[in-house]
Amino acid sequence: MAASRDGVLPRYWHDFDAGIPLDARIDHVVDWMTAADGPRPGLVAVYLENVDRAGHDHGPHAPQTRAAIRAADAAVGSLLAHLDHAAMAERTNVVVVSDHGMADVAADHTWRSRTWPRWRKPRWSASVR
Repeated sequence: MAASRDGVLPRYWHDFDAGIPLDARIDHVVDWMTAADGPRPGLVAVYLENVDRAGHDHGPHAPQTRAAIRAADAAVGSLLAHLDHAAMAERTNVVVVSDHGMADVAADHTWRSRTWPRWRKPRWSASVR
């Protein structure tokens, strides 16, 4: 669901659905950005969750994660190609970000959250807040 700002919703938006293939998401964005009628969006955000999901499910160096990276790279490449074809590449900024990195963790350096004592709240020092 799109979030409103002062009661105003975005002109173009789509509820997140992991079942929508990456190429279809890029097609939606390209349609919005190249629409002949109506104003074009000034900002578009696209979430490509496949790399994060594969990394969490299989590990950062797994073949599934590498395949997800290739798929996300292809999706961004497709967006750039569409922008170039529509003569919009020179006036469009594309920023790719990530919410975190990922590293291998040895099994003896992990803990299960179910084993964390529920009766005890962590104590934070004033300098941590």
